[in-house]
Amino acid sequence: MGTHQLLIKVGAFANTGLTSLTIPATVTRNGVELELMVVLESGSFDSNASLSTISIAESVGEILGGVFSNCANLSSVTTASTVVYNSDCWPANNNITVTIIPAATSTEIVANFMKDNTGVTTVYISYDITVIQSDAFKGCTNLGVLFWGSAGT
Repeated sequence: MGTHQLLIKVGAFANTGLTSLTIPATVTRNGVELELMVVLESGSFDSNASLSTISIAESVGEILGGVFSNCANLSSVTTASTVVYNSDCWPANNNITVTIIPAATSTEIVANFMKDNTGVTTVYISYDITVIQSDAFKGCTNLGVLFWGSAGT
């Protein structure tokens, strides 16, 4: 399988009417399935007041701080277990529920997965996750509810 790289630069989708964001693991181009490799720069989705749900596959390796800052209505994130979310990538005072699904290549939640992301309040971890690495949720001071089982149940 080939790859397709996508770089989303600072402010590319800032201040839009975007309500939902889905970044898949693969894309099809000219009838050929390609593995998607995505880089999100800081501030690329900043200040999207209508953005409420995000779904991110393992095609994104790391999300830099500030990518979703000032997205005041962000409440639901479904993500692969291999994506690293740098501190301050979420709005700090949101009630964000995170559902973690295993990546196609791993059943681990990577080290520093959501470290220091204070906007995260609820986490659902799939039964398929077998290892949670060091400091995965360290500093998530508003994380109050953790569910282990099927996504969202």
